Amino acid sequence: MLTGFLPALARAADNGEKLSSIVTFDSITLHYAGADGQSVGAAVQDNTLLKKDDKLILRYTYTITEAQCNSIQAGTKYYLDVSPHLVLPHLEGGSPLTVETEDGKQEQFGAIYADGKSAWVTFAAKSDGSGTILSEYGELNNAYFYLNCNRANDIPAGETPIDGNSNLYAMKFENNTQLKFGYAENEPVSAKAQINKGGSLRDKTITWTINYTPWQNPTEGDGVTLDTPFELRDTIDTSLHSYVNNSVTIGGQSVTAYTSRDDIPTDAETYVLVETPADGSDTTLTFGGIKFNAGQATQGNPATSLTITYQTSINDDLLLPGGTGSKSVKNAADLFAGEDGVFNSLNISSSKTVAIPQPTWLTKEGHTTRHTDGTGSTTDWTVTFQPNGFDFATENNLTLHDQLPNGSTLVAGSVKVDGAAVTATAGTNNDFTISPITTTTNSQPVTITYQSHVPEDMYDSGTSLGSNVAWFTFHYGDQDYTTPNAKKDVGSGDGSGTPGTATLVKENSGYDTAARTIVWTVKINPHLLNGSVISFFRDEGGPSIYKDRDICPYRPLCPQCRNATAMPRLGL
Repeated sequence: MLTGFLPALARAADNGEKLSSIVTFDSITLHYAGADGQSVGAAVQDNTLLKKDDKLILRYTYTITEAQCNSIQAGTKYYLDVSPHLVLPHLEGGSPLTVETEDGKQEQFGAIYADGKSAWVTFAAKSDGSGTILSEYGELNNAYFYLNCNRANDIPAGETPIDGNSNLYAMKFENNTQLKFGYAENEPVSAKAQINKGGSLRDKTITWTINYTPWQNPTEGDGVTLDTPFELRDTIDTSLHSYVNNSVTIGGQSVTAYTSRDDIPTDAETYVLVETPADGSDTTLTFGGIKFNAGQATQGNPATSLTITYQTSINDDLLLPGGTGSKSVKNAADLFAGEDGVFNSLNISSSKTVAIPQPTWLTKEGHTTRHTDGTGSTTDWTVTFQPNGFDFATENNLTLHDQLPNGSTLVAGSVKVDGAAVTATAGTNNDFTISPITTTTNSQPVTITYQSHVPEDMYDSGTSLGSNVAWFTFHYGDQDYTTPNAKKDVGSGDGSGTPGTATLVKENSGYDTAARTIVWTVKINPHLLNGSVISFFRDEGGPSIYKDRDICPYRPLCPQCRNATAMPRLGL
């Protein structure tokens, strides 16, 4: 029926005549508007939380007696006294009030108006000006009209909640009834404190996160109040990791760390107390301050979590080569409440376990290019060293060791560390070293590149020359360490498929029953058989082969040769 709303307070016009003076209101009820915004939906019940965007309708039912009809003045504004908790529409053009005649037609006898602040009704005059149209009917029974409205955006000035409830108000109507309701967004939300602990490992540093949501609107049975001080405590197992000094942040801000509770200001918004016993046993971090106290969250202003972060450093022996890696670190945060200077556990906690795998110190990659000019192949190698949170200076003597397979050679001048040419030191077993290597930071990898060459005559040799092996050694603390090997096979030189060191391999594809034949294949490794003439002989015992001789040196005494049938010679 009515549309267009403005957030203004609703009230009767000052000194204006009220509609209640000439009609009797049988009922005034507040309803939700239907889906179309105009039809009347369910009635709003007592203690309902109304949202500011709820579409509402005031439904008035009334009676006008004959005497009241005769007292109505045509054209006079009769004002409605609407609760200031409701916002009225703009209806300056009016909405008709009608009555059903005896022949079933609707006759307009007046109209209802609103200007966003007030609402009023006027009654139409008869055509001859002798009174109102309504006076022709004498009286009205069970009449009704609707008025669209919204809940006020804010609590009107002068309106106070009903005693005993911070968000229960009385919406008073003109027939001396009222509706008890609350502002949805102002409804208190009661909840116990919550803790969510997280942690992530990078290199040798764990960054711990605690998301803490303070207690909200504590009740009498909770044992805490809005003035109760709260603290979070976190214990660090120093046999596995240690606290990184000055790493604490609370709410994204660095926090002053104290080593004595006596030094903490009583009005500190946040603080951290760092306690490490003299014997070096477990370190305890205690987080607290005014920001940890209970809050007064509402549906419209929910509680937000306070984020605490700090870092710990994994002990070296868990990460260094040959160490005791593949372990885990578990940390828990517990909530305490203070009373008379004593803090007691509330049995609210959260823990997080972070796995500590043995780190990867190096990787190796290679790509081989076979040259078309018959000069063999070149393999481009890349060895990447990961410092894993450790710093390597000259005195750590970080050294790359690389073992080249026989037949493969290092290309002179090809070795580079992070793009800068360096000199490799040749070993005695086709190996080389590069030392010392230093790191820029404890997280920046070091990249070593070089090339190896395989000559053409090593192809078809049946041996892979692409399986280079690399590792590092270094000195840290008071010990020497050797990393695990990294091996990468790129297949350089493996062209014939003749396995191992066999001089001759004989194969067949099986007996062909249709042709009644067996096809035999004989493969010769030329790098293990450098003869100029090869003679094949076949007998029941299998093939015989002789290097650099036309005939068996034992003929004619050799019974195998005497009984053999000579096969065609194969010259190499």
